[in-house]
Amino acid sequence: MSAPDQADTLAAARAEVERAREELGETVEALAHKADVKGRAHDKADELKSRAQDAAHQVQAKAHEAAQKLQAKAQETAAEAQARTGTLAEPTAVAPPPPTPQEEVQGRPQGGAQIALARVRQLPPPALVGIAAVLAAFVIARRRRRR
Repeated sequence: MSAPDQADTLAAARAEVERAREELGETVEALAHKADVKGRAHDKADELKSRAQDAAHQVQAKAHEAAQKLQAKAQETAAEAQARTGTLAEPTAVAPPPPTPQEEVQGRPQGGAQIALARVRQLPPPALVGIAAVLAAFVIARRRRRR
């Protein structure tokens, strides 16, 4: 073998080694990505979050469009009713029940527990005594069963 043939062979071998290194690096990177379950789960969660946000925006846009159409139709119907009767039809609203004196001071209850507490507070004192007696009997019976 002559010197130029050796140089060509050596250059070809080096190029082959470099190509093999690149392939090996890509393979190792792909295996590392497969092994990173937490990272893939995070990526999937981000993807699903993005898709959900897109869907929410689409639904919101459709709802806004439908609301505008309904509002236009309602205004048209009100105008027709006004033209027929000569008066403007007012929508009727359902008023909430009047607040109790306690609600006037403390405000309306927000959660289920607050509503239950407000109802208990509205009971007359004899009913509260009866409820307390039943609870006490229940507690005493549970303690006797444990012994």
